[in-house]
Amino acid sequence: GKFLGYETLEIFVTSVAVAVAAIPEGLVVTLTVILALGMQNILRRKAIVRRLLSAETLGSVSTICADKTGTLTEGKMQVVKADFVNKEMGFLVPALCSEIRDPIGVATWDWVHKKARKEKINIGQILRENPRLDEMPFSPQKRMMATLYPQYLLVAGAPEIVLDKCRISKSLAKDWEKKFEAYAREGLRLVGFAYKENRGEKNRIKTQDLKNLNWLGVLIYEDPIREGVKEALAECQKAGIKVKVITGDFLPTALSVLQRLGFDGTDHALLGEELEKMRAEELKEIIDKIIVFARTTPEQKLKIVQALKEKGEVVAMTGDGVNDALALKMADIGIVVGEATDVAKQTADMVLLDSNFATIVHAVEEGRTIFENIKKVVLFLLSDSFTEIILIGGSIALGLPLPVTAAQILWVNLVEDSLPGIALAFEKEEKEIMSEPPRTKETPILDLELKTLIFAIGILTDLVLLGLFYWLSKGVFHLHYIQTVMFVALGIDSLFIAFSCRSLKKTVFHKNPFENRVLLFSLLVSLLFLVGAVYLPPLQVLLKTHALGTAEWIFLLVLGIFNLMAIETTKLVFIKGFKRKLVTKVSELEILK
Repeated sequence: GKFLGYETLEIFVTSVAVAVAAIPEGLVVTLTVILALGMQNILRRKAIVRRLLSAETLGSVSTICADKTGTLTEGKMQVVKADFVNKEMGFLVPALCSEIRDPIGVATWDWVHKKARKEKINIGQILRENPRLDEMPFSPQKRMMATLYPQYLLVAGAPEIVLDKCRISKSLAKDWEKKFEAYAREGLRLVGFAYKENRGEKNRIKTQDLKNLNWLGVLIYEDPIREGVKEALAECQKAGIKVKVITGDFLPTALSVLQRLGFDGTDHALLGEELEKMRAEELKEIIDKIIVFARTTPEQKLKIVQALKEKGEVVAMTGDGVNDALALKMADIGIVVGEATDVAKQTADMVLLDSNFATIVHAVEEGRTIFENIKKVVLFLLSDSFTEIILIGGSIALGLPLPVTAAQILWVNLVEDSLPGIALAFEKEEKEIMSEPPRTKETPILDLELKTLIFAIGILTDLVLLGLFYWLSKGVFHLHYIQTVMFVALGIDSLFIAFSCRSLKKTVFHKNPFENRVLLFSLLVSLLFLVGAVYLPPLQVLLKTHALGTAEWIFLLVLGIFNLMAIETTKLVFIKGFKRKLVTKVSELEILK
Protein backbone atom coordinates (compact mmCIF):
# COMPACT_ATOMS: atom_id res chain seq x y z
CA GLY A 1 0.00 0.00 0.00
CA LYS A 2 2.84 2.39 0.83
CA PHE A 3 4.56 1.54 -2.46
CA LEU A 4 1.36 2.33 -4.37
CA GLY A 5 1.04 5.75 -2.72
CA TYR A 6 -1.39 5.20 0.17
CA GLU A 7 -0.96 7.40 3.25
CA THR A 8 1.29 5.83 5.88
CA LEU A 9 -1.13 6.23 8.80
CA GLU A 10 -4.10 4.97 6.79
CA ILE A 11 -2.33 1.87 5.49
CA PHE A 12 -0.82 1.12 8.92
CA VAL A 13 -4.20 1.29 10.69
CA THR A 14 -5.80 -0.78 7.92
CA SER A 15 -3.01 -3.38 8.15
CA VAL A 16 -3.65 -3.73 11.88
CA ALA A 17 -7.39 -4.05 11.20
CA VAL A 18 -6.81 -6.70 8.52
CA ALA A 19 -4.51 -8.59 10.91
CA VAL A 20 -7.31 -8.56 13.49
CA ALA A 21 -9.81 -9.66 10.82
CA ALA A 22 -7.52 -12.49 9.68
CA ILE A 23 -7.49 -14.03 13.16
CA PRO A 24 -11.00 -15.23 14.16
CA GLU A 25 -10.97 -14.09 17.80
CA GLY A 26 -14.44 -15.58 18.36
CA LEU A 27 -13.22 -19.07 17.52
CA VAL A 28 -11.80 -19.87 20.97
CA VAL A 29 -14.96 -18.76 22.76
CA THR A 30 -17.19 -20.55 20.25
CA LEU A 31 -15.24 -23.82 20.50
CA THR A 32 -15.59 -23.72 24.29
CA VAL A 33 -19.34 -23.11 23.93
CA ILE A 34 -19.66 -26.04 21.48
CA LEU A 35 -17.83 -28.43 23.83
CA ALA A 36 -19.76 -27.21 26.89
CA LEU A 37 -23.11 -27.57 25.09
CA GLY A 38 -22.04 -31.03 23.92
CA MET A 39 -21.27 -32.06 27.51
CA GLN A 40 -24.65 -30.70 28.58
CA ASN A 41 -26.44 -32.68 25.85
CA ILE A 42 -24.55 -35.84 26.84
CA LEU A 43 -25.58 -35.25 30.47
CA ARG A 44 -29.18 -34.95 29.29
CA ARG A 45 -28.73 -38.41 27.82
CA LYS A 46 -27.60 -39.84 31.18
CA ALA A 47 -23.78 -39.58 31.01
CA ILE A 48 -21.20 -37.26 32.54
CA VAL A 49 -18.10 -36.33 30.54
CA ARG A 50 -15.31 -35.51 32.99
CA ARG A 51 -12.95 -33.82 30.51
CA LEU A 52 -13.97 -31.12 28.04
CA LEU A 53 -11.95 -32.43 25.07
CA SER A 54 -13.26 -35.98 25.60
CA ALA A 55 -16.65 -34.74 24.39
CA GLU A 56 -15.14 -34.21 20.93
CA THR A 57 -12.99 -37.39 21.02
CA LEU A 58 -16.19 -39.45 21.45
CA GLY A 59 -17.10 -38.56 17.88
CA SER A 60 -14.12 -40.49 16.46
CA VAL A 61 -14.72 -43.74 18.42
CA SER A 62 -14.41 -46.68 16.02
CA THR A 63 -14.55 -49.58 18.51
CA ILE A 64 -16.54 -49.98 21.74
CA CYS A 65 -15.36 -52.64 24.19
CA ALA A 66 -18.35 -53.23 26.46
CA ASP A 67 -18.92 -55.36 29.53
CA LYS A 68 -21.88 -57.67 29.10
CA THR A 69 -23.20 -57.54 32.64
CA GLY A 70 -24.77 -54.24 33.62
CA THR A 71 -24.15 -52.60 30.22
CA LEU A 72 -25.83 -54.86 27.67
CA THR A 73 -27.92 -56.43 30.43
CA GLU A 74 -29.63 -54.71 33.35
CA GLY A 75 -27.17 -56.01 35.94
CA LYS A 76 -30.14 -56.73 38.25
CA MET A 77 -29.48 -60.35 39.04
CA GLN A 78 -32.11 -62.63 40.50
CA VAL A 79 -31.87 -66.30 41.42
CA VAL A 80 -34.27 -68.29 39.24
CA LYS A 81 -33.24 -71.79 40.30
CA ALA A 82 -31.11 -73.73 42.80
CA ASP A 83 -29.56 -77.05 41.81
CA PHE A 84 -27.97 -78.60 44.94
CA VAL A 85 -27.14 -82.20 45.89
CA ASN A 86 -27.66 -81.46 49.61
CA LYS A 87 -30.72 -79.39 50.59
CA GLU A 88 -29.52 -78.40 54.09
CA MET A 89 -26.02 -77.39 52.98
CA GLY A 90 -27.62 -75.79 49.90
CA PHE A 91 -28.98 -73.11 52.21
CA LEU A 92 -26.14 -72.84 54.73
CA VAL A 93 -23.26 -72.43 52.22
CA PRO A 94 -24.77 -69.56 50.16
CA ALA A 95 -25.89 -67.88 53.42
CA LEU A 96 -22.37 -67.92 54.89
CA CYS A 97 -20.27 -67.74 51.72
CA SER A 98 -21.50 -64.63 49.92
CA GLU A 99 -20.26 -61.06 49.59
CA ILE A 100 -22.83 -58.28 49.17
CA ARG A 101 -20.46 -56.26 47.00
CA ASP A 102 -21.85 -56.85 43.52
CA PRO A 103 -25.17 -57.75 41.82
CA ILE A 104 -24.46 -61.50 42.20
CA GLY A 105 -23.90 -61.14 45.94
CA VAL A 106 -27.02 -59.00 46.37
CA ALA A 107 -29.12 -61.53 44.41
CA THR A 108 -27.69 -64.42 46.48
CA TRP A 109 -28.49 -62.69 49.77
CA ASP A 110 -31.98 -61.82 48.53
CA TRP A 111 -32.57 -65.51 47.68
CA VAL A 112 -31.29 -66.58 51.12
CA HIS A 113 -33.69 -64.16 52.87
CA LYS A 114 -36.69 -65.27 50.82
CA LYS A 115 -35.92 -68.94 51.49
CA ALA A 116 -35.41 -68.21 55.21
CA ARG A 117 -38.82 -66.48 55.45
CA LYS A 118 -40.51 -69.29 53.54
CA GLU A 119 -39.01 -72.06 55.67
CA LYS A 120 -38.97 -69.98 58.90
CA ILE A 121 -35.19 -70.20 59.36
CA ASN A 122 -33.47 -67.75 61.74
CA ILE A 123 -30.55 -66.33 59.71
CA GLY A 124 -29.32 -64.19 62.59
CA GLN A 125 -28.91 -67.26 64.78
CA ILE A 126 -27.00 -69.09 62.04
CA LEU A 127 -24.57 -66.16 61.67
CA ARG A 128 -24.06 -65.93 65.44
CA GLU A 129 -23.37 -69.65 65.73
CA ASN A 130 -20.86 -69.55 62.86
CA PRO A 131 -18.33 -66.75 63.42
CA ARG A 132 -16.10 -66.20 60.39
CA LEU A 133 -12.44 -67.04 61.12
CA ASP A 134 -10.88 -66.09 57.77
CA GLU A 135 -11.77 -65.27 54.18
CA MET A 136 -10.21 -65.27 50.75
CA PRO A 137 -11.97 -62.56 48.69
CA PHE A 138 -13.06 -63.20 45.13
CA SER A 139 -10.42 -62.32 42.53
CA PRO A 140 -10.75 -62.26 38.73
CA GLN A 141 -7.61 -64.37 38.44
CA LYS A 142 -8.80 -67.23 40.69
CA ARG A 143 -12.50 -66.65 39.88
CA MET A 144 -13.50 -67.99 43.27
CA MET A 145 -13.72 -67.01 46.95
CA ALA A 146 -13.56 -68.93 50.23
CA THR A 147 -14.65 -68.39 53.84
CA LEU A 148 -13.54 -70.33 56.91
CA TYR A 149 -15.74 -71.19 59.92
CA PRO A 150 -15.11 -73.42 62.97
CA GLN A 151 -17.00 -76.29 61.30
CA TYR A 152 -16.60 -75.65 57.55
CA LEU A 153 -14.43 -74.26 54.77
CA LEU A 154 -16.89 -72.88 52.18
CA VAL A 155 -16.06 -72.06 48.54
CA ALA A 156 -18.01 -70.20 45.83
CA GLY A 157 -17.11 -69.11 42.31
CA ALA A 158 -17.11 -70.03 38.63
CA PRO A 159 -18.74 -73.49 38.59
CA GLU A 160 -16.13 -75.18 36.38
CA ILE A 161 -13.32 -73.84 38.64
CA VAL A 162 -15.03 -74.95 41.86
CA LEU A 163 -15.96 -78.33 40.35
CA ASP A 164 -12.31 -78.92 39.44
CA LYS A 165 -11.39 -78.57 43.15
CA CYS A 166 -13.85 -81.27 44.25
CA ARG A 167 -13.73 -84.99 44.91
CA ILE A 168 -16.12 -86.21 42.22
CA SER A 169 -16.16 -88.99 39.64
CA LYS A 170 -15.35 -88.15 36.03
CA SER A 171 -18.75 -89.27 34.78
CA LEU A 172 -20.58 -87.15 37.36
CA ALA A 173 -18.30 -84.18 36.60
CA LYS A 174 -19.16 -84.51 32.89
CA ASP A 175 -22.88 -84.58 33.72
CA TRP A 176 -22.51 -81.32 35.65
CA GLU A 177 -20.46 -79.75 32.86
CA LYS A 178 -23.27 -80.57 30.42
CA LYS A 179 -25.68 -78.87 32.83
CA PHE A 180 -23.45 -75.78 32.95
CA GLU A 181 -23.49 -75.54 29.15
CA ALA A 182 -27.26 -76.07 28.96
CA TYR A 183 -27.94 -73.29 31.51
CA ALA A 184 -25.42 -70.99 29.81
CA ARG A 185 -27.07 -71.50 26.40
CA GLU A 186 -30.25 -70.11 27.93
CA GLY A 187 -28.33 -66.96 28.85
CA LEU A 188 -28.27 -67.80 32.58
CA ARG A 189 -25.36 -67.12 34.93
CA LEU A 190 -24.07 -69.69 37.40
CA VAL A 191 -22.23 -69.68 40.71
CA GLY A 192 -20.85 -72.97 41.93
CA PHE A 193 -20.61 -73.91 45.64
CA ALA A 194 -18.53 -76.49 47.53
CA TYR A 195 -17.54 -77.15 51.13
CA LYS A 196 -15.15 -79.07 53.36
CA GLU A 197 -15.31 -79.92 57.05
CA ASN A 198 -12.93 -78.00 59.33
CA ARG A 199 -13.69 -79.33 62.84
CA GLY A 200 -11.71 -76.48 64.39
CA GLU A 201 -8.43 -77.70 62.89
CA LYS A 202 -7.57 -74.46 61.03
CA ASN A 203 -8.13 -70.75 61.57
CA ARG A 204 -6.48 -69.54 58.34
CA ILE A 205 -7.16 -70.40 54.68
CA LYS A 206 -4.20 -71.71 52.72
CA THR A 207 -4.08 -72.43 48.99
CA GLN A 208 -3.50 -76.15 49.58
CA ASP A 209 -6.76 -76.30 51.56
CA LEU A 210 -8.75 -75.53 48.41
CA LYS A 211 -8.83 -79.09 47.08
CA ASN A 212 -10.67 -82.34 47.77
CA LEU A 213 -13.83 -80.34 48.40
CA ASN A 214 -17.37 -81.70 48.52
CA TRP A 215 -19.32 -80.54 45.47
CA LEU A 216 -22.64 -78.93 46.44
CA GLY A 217 -24.16 -77.51 43.23
CA VAL A 218 -25.08 -74.20 41.64
CA LEU A 219 -27.33 -71.20 42.00
CA ILE A 220 -28.70 -70.04 38.65
CA TYR A 221 -29.21 -66.33 37.97
CA GLU A 222 -31.01 -64.39 35.28
CA ASP A 223 -29.98 -60.93 34.04
CA PRO A 224 -32.52 -59.33 31.61
CA ILE A 225 -31.29 -57.47 28.53
CA ARG A 226 -31.51 -53.68 28.80
CA GLU A 227 -34.18 -51.85 26.89
CA GLY A 228 -32.85 -50.05 23.81
CA VAL A 229 -29.59 -52.03 23.57
CA LYS A 230 -30.66 -54.00 20.47
CA GLU A 231 -31.44 -50.76 18.63
CA ALA A 232 -28.15 -49.21 19.84
CA LEU A 233 -26.14 -52.15 18.47
CA ALA A 234 -27.91 -51.79 15.12
CA GLU A 235 -27.03 -48.07 15.19
CA CYS A 236 -23.37 -48.97 15.78
CA GLN A 237 -23.41 -51.28 12.77
CA LYS A 238 -24.91 -48.52 10.62
CA ALA A 239 -22.31 -46.04 11.90
CA GLY A 240 -19.38 -48.38 11.16
CA ILE A 241 -18.52 -48.78 14.86
CA LYS A 242 -17.24 -52.20 15.91
CA VAL A 243 -18.46 -53.67 19.19
CA LYS A 244 -16.43 -56.12 21.28
CA VAL A 245 -18.24 -57.81 24.19
CA ILE A 246 -15.95 -58.62 27.12
CA THR A 247 -17.24 -60.77 29.96
CA GLY A 248 -16.07 -62.97 32.79
CA ASP A 249 -19.05 -65.26 32.16
CA PHE A 250 -19.31 -68.62 30.44
CA LEU A 251 -18.99 -68.32 26.66
CA PRO A 252 -22.45 -69.91 26.02
CA THR A 253 -24.02 -67.33 28.36
CA ALA A 254 -22.45 -64.46 26.44
CA LEU A 255 -23.41 -66.02 23.08
CA SER A 256 -26.99 -66.47 24.25
CA VAL A 257 -27.22 -62.78 25.18
CA LEU A 258 -25.77 -61.77 21.80
CA GLN A 259 -28.23 -64.00 19.95
CA ARG A 260 -31.11 -62.31 21.76
CA LEU A 261 -29.62 -59.01 20.60
CA GLY A 262 -29.53 -60.15 16.98
CA PHE A 263 -25.82 -61.07 16.74
CA ASP A 264 -24.22 -64.43 16.11
CA GLY A 265 -20.77 -64.57 17.69
CA THR A 266 -20.34 -68.37 17.70
CA ASP A 267 -17.43 -68.32 15.23
CA HIS A 268 -16.03 -65.04 16.55
CA ALA A 269 -15.27 -65.81 20.19
CA LEU A 270 -12.09 -66.10 22.24
CA LEU A 271 -11.67 -67.48 25.74
CA GLY A 272 -9.51 -65.77 28.35
CA GLU A 273 -7.22 -68.80 28.66
CA GLU A 274 -6.59 -68.71 24.89
CA LEU A 275 -6.02 -64.96 25.00
CA GLU A 276 -3.50 -65.39 27.83
CA LYS A 277 -1.32 -67.65 25.68
CA MET A 278 -1.38 -65.35 22.65
CA ARG A 279 1.42 -62.99 21.71
CA ALA A 280 0.51 -59.39 20.94
CA GLU A 281 1.15 -59.87 17.20
CA GLU A 282 -1.10 -62.93 17.06
CA LEU A 283 -3.91 -61.07 18.78
CA LYS A 284 -3.57 -58.13 16.38
CA GLU A 285 -4.03 -60.47 13.41
CA ILE A 286 -7.35 -61.91 14.60
CA ILE A 287 -8.86 -59.19 16.79
CA ASP A 288 -10.96 -57.68 13.99
CA LYS A 289 -12.85 -60.97 13.68
CA ILE A 290 -13.49 -61.43 17.41
CA ILE A 291 -16.85 -60.24 18.79
CA VAL A 292 -16.88 -61.96 22.21
CA PHE A 293 -14.11 -62.34 24.79
CA ALA A 294 -15.33 -64.73 27.50
CA ARG A 295 -13.86 -65.71 30.86
CA THR A 296 -11.50 -62.75 30.74
CA THR A 297 -9.61 -60.97 33.50
CA PRO A 298 -9.12 -57.17 33.89
CA GLU A 299 -5.47 -57.57 32.85
CA GLN A 300 -6.60 -59.14 29.58
CA LYS A 301 -8.79 -56.09 28.92
CA LEU A 302 -5.58 -54.05 28.77
CA LYS A 303 -4.14 -56.49 26.24
CA ILE A 304 -7.28 -56.13 24.07
CA VAL A 305 -7.18 -52.32 24.16
CA GLN A 306 -3.47 -52.25 23.26
CA ALA A 307 -4.03 -54.55 20.27
CA LEU A 308 -6.93 -52.43 18.99
CA LYS A 309 -5.02 -49.16 19.37
CA GLU A 310 -2.03 -50.59 17.52
CA LYS A 311 -4.45 -51.40 14.70
CA GLY A 312 -5.36 -47.68 14.55
CA GLU A 313 -8.74 -47.98 16.28
CA VAL A 314 -10.14 -45.23 18.53
CA VAL A 315 -11.27 -47.30 21.52
CA ALA A 316 -13.98 -46.71 24.11
CA MET A 317 -13.69 -49.18 27.01
CA THR A 318 -16.17 -49.82 29.84
CA GLY A 319 -15.16 -50.96 33.31
CA ASP A 320 -16.04 -50.60 36.96
CA GLY A 321 -13.41 -52.09 39.22
CA VAL A 322 -10.02 -51.03 40.58
CA ASN A 323 -8.35 -53.61 38.32
CA ASP A 324 -9.97 -52.01 35.25
CA ALA A 325 -8.16 -48.69 35.84
CA LEU A 326 -5.18 -49.51 33.57
CA ALA A 327 -7.39 -50.50 30.63
CA LEU A 328 -9.61 -47.43 31.16
CA LYS A 329 -6.51 -45.22 31.15
CA MET A 330 -5.12 -46.88 28.02
CA ALA A 331 -8.39 -46.49 26.08
CA ASP A 332 -9.06 -43.27 24.16
CA ILE A 333 -12.33 -42.99 26.08
CA GLY A 334 -12.55 -44.76 29.44
CA ILE A 335 -16.17 -45.30 30.50
CA VAL A 336 -17.44 -46.40 33.92
CA VAL A 337 -20.87 -47.09 35.34
CA GLY A 338 -22.30 -45.02 38.19
CA GLU A 339 -21.62 -47.82 40.72
CA ALA A 340 -17.92 -48.08 39.79
CA THR A 341 -15.11 -47.74 42.32
CA ASP A 342 -13.63 -44.29 43.00
CA VAL A 343 -10.31 -45.34 41.42
CA ALA A 344 -12.07 -46.35 38.19
CA LYS A 345 -14.10 -43.12 38.13
CA GLN A 346 -10.99 -40.95 38.60
CA THR A 347 -9.34 -42.70 35.65
CA ALA A 348 -12.37 -42.59 33.35
CA ASP A 349 -13.35 -39.92 30.84
CA MET A 350 -17.08 -40.59 31.06
CA VAL A 351 -19.50 -41.90 33.71
CA LEU A 352 -22.73 -43.64 32.67
CA LEU A 353 -25.50 -42.61 35.05
CA ASP A 354 -27.82 -45.36 33.82
CA SER A 355 -25.10 -47.97 33.01
CA ASN A 356 -26.74 -48.49 29.60
CA PHE A 357 -24.86 -49.36 26.41
CA ALA A 358 -27.33 -47.23 24.43
CA THR A 359 -26.07 -44.19 26.37
CA ILE A 360 -22.55 -44.77 25.00
CA VAL A 361 -23.94 -44.73 21.44
CA HIS A 362 -25.87 -41.51 22.18
CA ALA A 363 -22.65 -39.95 23.50
CA VAL A 364 -20.76 -40.97 20.34
CA GLU A 365 -23.53 -39.40 18.25
CA GLU A 366 -23.19 -36.18 20.27
CA GLY A 367 -19.39 -36.30 19.81
CA ARG A 368 -19.86 -36.47 16.05
CA THR A 369 -22.27 -33.53 16.21
CA ILE A 370 -19.68 -31.54 18.19
CA PHE A 371 -17.06 -32.13 15.49
CA GLU A 372 -19.50 -31.13 12.73
CA ASN A 373 -20.45 -27.95 14.59
CA ILE A 374 -16.77 -27.09 15.04
CA LYS A 375 -16.32 -27.45 11.27
CA LYS A 376 -19.34 -25.21 10.61
CA VAL A 377 -18.01 -22.46 12.90
CA VAL A 378 -14.51 -22.71 11.41
CA LEU A 379 -16.02 -22.47 7.92
CA PHE A 380 -18.07 -19.40 8.86
CA LEU A 381 -15.34 -17.48 10.67
CA LEU A 382 -12.45 -18.32 8.33
CA SER A 383 -14.46 -17.68 5.15
CA ASP A 384 -15.33 -14.21 6.48
CA SER A 385 -11.69 -13.56 7.40
CA PHE A 386 -10.54 -14.81 3.98
CA THR A 387 -13.11 -12.58 2.24
CA GLU A 388 -11.92 -9.46 4.07
CA ILE A 389 -8.24 -10.16 3.35
CA ILE A 390 -8.85 -10.71 -0.39
CA LEU A 391 -11.11 -7.65 -0.59
CA ILE A 392 -8.51 -5.32 0.96
CA GLY A 393 -5.56 -6.92 -0.85
CA GLY A 394 -7.41 -6.99 -4.18
CA SER A 395 -8.35 -3.31 -3.91
CA ILE A 396 -4.73 -2.31 -3.15
CA ALA A 397 -3.42 -4.47 -6.02
CA LEU A 398 -5.88 -2.81 -8.43
CA GLY A 399 -4.80 0.65 -7.26
CA LEU A 400 -8.28 1.43 -5.87
CA PRO A 401 -9.02 3.28 -2.63
CA LEU A 402 -9.57 1.14 0.46
CA PRO A 403 -13.12 -0.34 0.18
CA VAL A 404 -13.74 -0.26 3.96
CA THR A 405 -12.13 1.60 6.84
CA ALA A 406 -10.22 -0.08 9.67
CA ALA A 407 -13.11 0.64 12.09
CA GLN A 408 -15.61 -0.93 9.67
CA ILE A 409 -13.47 -4.08 9.37
CA LEU A 410 -13.38 -4.42 13.14
CA TRP A 411 -17.14 -3.81 13.38
CA VAL A 412 -17.89 -6.63 10.90
CA ASN A 413 -15.39 -8.96 12.54
CA LEU A 414 -16.28 -8.36 16.19
CA VAL A 415 -19.97 -7.43 16.03
CA GLU A 416 -21.44 -8.99 12.89
CA ASP A 417 -19.55 -12.33 13.06
CA SER A 418 -19.35 -13.09 16.79
CA LEU A 419 -23.01 -13.70 17.63
CA PRO A 420 -23.86 -15.86 14.55
CA GLY A 421 -20.63 -17.81 15.11
CA ILE A 422 -21.64 -18.69 18.68
CA ALA A 423 -25.22 -19.42 17.53
CA LEU A 424 -23.94 -22.09 15.11
CA ALA A 425 -22.83 -24.01 18.22
CA PHE A 426 -26.54 -24.65 18.90
CA GLU A 427 -27.11 -26.56 15.66
CA LYS A 428 -28.78 -29.92 16.33
CA GLU A 429 -27.43 -33.23 15.05
CA GLU A 430 -28.29 -34.21 11.49
CA LYS A 431 -30.02 -37.50 10.70
CA GLU A 432 -27.11 -38.64 8.52
CA ILE A 433 -24.54 -38.15 11.30
CA MET A 434 -24.64 -41.85 12.32
CA SER A 435 -24.60 -43.09 8.74
CA GLU A 436 -20.98 -42.07 8.21
CA PRO A 437 -17.98 -44.23 9.11
CA PRO A 438 -15.90 -43.06 12.10
CA ARG A 439 -13.24 -40.52 11.27
CA THR A 440 -9.62 -41.33 12.05
CA LYS A 441 -7.57 -39.54 14.70
CA GLU A 442 -5.62 -37.85 11.93
CA THR A 443 -8.72 -36.36 10.26
CA PRO A 444 -8.14 -32.59 10.20
CA ILE A 445 -10.89 -30.05 10.84
CA LEU A 446 -9.68 -28.17 7.76
CA ASP A 447 -10.16 -31.02 5.28
CA LEU A 448 -10.35 -30.68 1.49
CA GLU A 449 -14.08 -29.92 1.58
CA LEU A 450 -13.70 -27.14 4.14
CA LYS A 451 -10.66 -25.60 2.40
CA THR A 452 -12.51 -25.63 -0.93
CA LEU A 453 -15.62 -24.05 0.58
CA ILE A 454 -13.60 -21.35 2.39
CA PHE A 455 -11.74 -20.59 -0.85
CA ALA A 456 -14.96 -20.67 -2.92
CA ILE A 457 -16.86 -18.42 -0.50
CA GLY A 458 -13.96 -15.96 -0.40
CA ILE A 459 -13.45 -15.86 -4.17
CA LEU A 460 -17.15 -15.76 -5.12
CA THR A 461 -17.95 -13.09 -2.54
CA ASP A 462 -14.95 -10.98 -3.48
CA LEU A 463 -15.63 -11.17 -7.21
CA VAL A 464 -19.04 -9.69 -6.52
CA LEU A 465 -17.81 -7.12 -4.00
CA LEU A 466 -14.76 -6.05 -6.00
CA GLY A 467 -16.92 -5.70 -9.11
CA LEU A 468 -19.37 -3.54 -7.18
CA PHE A 469 -16.56 -1.46 -5.66
CA TYR A 470 -14.86 -0.94 -9.02
CA TRP A 471 -18.15 0.17 -10.63
CA LEU A 472 -18.97 2.58 -7.78
CA SER A 473 -15.44 4.04 -7.64
CA LYS A 474 -15.62 4.94 -11.32
CA GLY A 475 -18.79 6.97 -10.73
CA VAL A 476 -19.41 10.29 -9.04
CA PHE A 477 -20.07 8.86 -5.59
CA HIS A 478 -18.29 10.12 -2.47
CA LEU A 479 -15.69 7.67 -1.05
CA HIS A 480 -17.42 7.48 2.36
CA TYR A 481 -20.70 6.60 0.63
CA ILE A 482 -18.97 3.84 -1.39
CA GLN A 483 -17.27 2.52 1.74
CA THR A 484 -20.65 2.45 3.51
CA VAL A 485 -22.14 0.40 0.67
CA MET A 486 -19.19 -2.03 0.83
CA PHE A 487 -19.42 -2.17 4.63
CA VAL A 488 -23.14 -3.07 4.49
CA ALA A 489 -22.50 -5.55 1.65
CA LEU A 490 -19.85 -7.32 3.80
CA GLY A 491 -22.23 -7.40 6.77
CA ILE A 492 -25.16 -8.78 4.74
CA ASP A 493 -22.95 -11.41 3.09
CA SER A 494 -21.75 -12.45 6.53
CA LEU A 495 -25.34 -13.01 7.67
CA PHE A 496 -26.24 -15.03 4.55
CA ILE A 497 -23.07 -17.15 4.89
CA ALA A 498 -24.14 -18.03 8.46
CA PHE A 499 -27.32 -19.59 7.01
CA SER A 500 -25.25 -21.52 4.45
CA CYS A 501 -22.91 -22.85 7.15
CA ARG A 502 -25.75 -24.49 9.11
CA SER A 503 -25.13 -27.77 7.29
CA LEU A 504 -22.31 -29.30 5.26
CA LYS A 505 -24.57 -32.17 4.15
CA LYS A 506 -27.67 -30.26 3.01
CA THR A 507 -28.37 -27.10 1.06
CA VAL A 508 -29.97 -24.15 2.79
CA PHE A 509 -33.31 -25.09 1.15
CA HIS A 510 -33.38 -28.49 2.86
CA LYS A 511 -32.89 -27.11 6.39
CA ASN A 512 -35.75 -25.81 8.50
CA PRO A 513 -34.90 -22.08 8.85
CA PHE A 514 -36.71 -21.87 12.21
CA GLU A 515 -35.01 -24.90 13.79
CA ASN A 516 -32.08 -22.93 15.25
CA ARG A 517 -33.86 -20.07 17.01
CA VAL A 518 -30.63 -18.90 18.64
CA LEU A 519 -29.16 -18.31 15.19
CA LEU A 520 -32.26 -16.40 14.04
CA PHE A 521 -32.09 -14.18 17.13
CA SER A 522 -28.34 -13.58 16.68
CA LEU A 523 -28.82 -12.67 12.99
CA LEU A 524 -31.59 -10.26 13.92
CA VAL A 525 -29.37 -8.60 16.56
CA SER A 526 -26.45 -8.44 14.07
CA LEU A 527 -28.75 -6.86 11.45
CA LEU A 528 -29.86 -4.26 13.99
CA PHE A 529 -26.21 -3.47 14.77
CA LEU A 530 -25.55 -3.12 11.03
CA VAL A 531 -28.52 -0.77 10.57
CA GLY A 532 -27.47 1.16 13.69
CA ALA A 533 -23.96 1.57 12.31
CA VAL A 534 -25.42 3.24 9.21
CA TYR A 535 -28.08 5.48 10.78
CA LEU A 536 -27.07 6.34 14.37
CA PRO A 537 -25.08 9.65 14.38
CA PRO A 538 -22.45 8.60 16.99
CA LEU A 539 -21.70 5.42 15.00
CA GLN A 540 -21.71 7.36 11.72
CA VAL A 541 -18.91 9.52 13.13
CA LEU A 542 -16.99 6.53 14.54
CA LEU A 543 -17.32 4.32 11.45
CA LYS A 544 -17.47 7.10 8.82
CA THR A 545 -20.75 5.83 7.36
CA HIS A 546 -23.54 7.57 5.46
CA ALA A 547 -27.26 6.83 5.53
CA LEU A 548 -28.41 4.60 2.66
CA GLY A 549 -31.75 4.65 0.88
CA THR A 550 -34.26 1.81 0.40
CA ALA A 551 -33.03 1.09 -3.13
CA GLU A 552 -29.47 0.51 -1.91
CA TRP A 553 -30.68 -1.91 0.78
CA ILE A 554 -32.81 -3.87 -1.72
CA PHE A 555 -29.90 -4.02 -4.18
CA LEU A 556 -27.50 -5.24 -1.49
CA LEU A 557 -29.97 -7.87 -0.24
CA VAL A 558 -30.43 -9.18 -3.81
CA LEU A 559 -26.63 -9.23 -4.18
CA GLY A 560 -26.37 -11.21 -0.92
CA ILE A 561 -28.95 -13.75 -2.15
CA PHE A 562 -27.08 -14.12 -5.46
CA ASN A 563 -23.86 -14.74 -3.54
CA LEU A 564 -25.63 -17.30 -1.35
CA MET A 565 -26.84 -19.19 -4.44
CA ALA A 566 -23.28 -19.35 -5.79
CA ILE A 567 -22.00 -20.74 -2.46
CA GLU A 568 -24.82 -23.32 -2.26
CA THR A 569 -23.99 -24.48 -5.80
CA THR A 570 -20.40 -25.17 -4.67
CA LYS A 571 -21.71 -27.01 -1.59
CA LEU A 572 -23.96 -29.15 -3.78
CA VAL A 573 -20.94 -30.73 -5.49
CA PHE A 574 -19.69 -32.05 -2.12
CA ILE A 575 -23.20 -33.03 -0.97
CA LYS A 576 -23.70 -35.24 -4.05
CA GLY A 577 -20.33 -36.86 -3.39
CA PHE A 578 -21.35 -37.56 0.22
CA LYS A 579 -24.65 -39.10 -0.88
CA ARG A 580 -22.85 -41.40 -3.34
CA LYS A 581 -20.58 -42.60 -0.51
CA LEU A 582 -23.64 -43.12 1.73
CA VAL A 583 -25.47 -45.24 -0.88
CA THR A 584 -22.31 -47.34 -1.37
CA LYS A 585 -21.98 -47.85 2.41
CA VAL A 586 -25.65 -48.90 2.78
CA SER A 587 -25.17 -51.42 -0.07
CA GLU A 588 -22.08 -52.84 1.66
CA LEU A 589 -24.02 -53.22 4.93
CA GLU A 590 -26.82 -55.08 3.12
CA ILE A 591 -24.25 -57.48 1.60
CA LEU A 592 -22.70 -58.05 5.07
CA LYS A 593 -26.13 -58.80 6.55
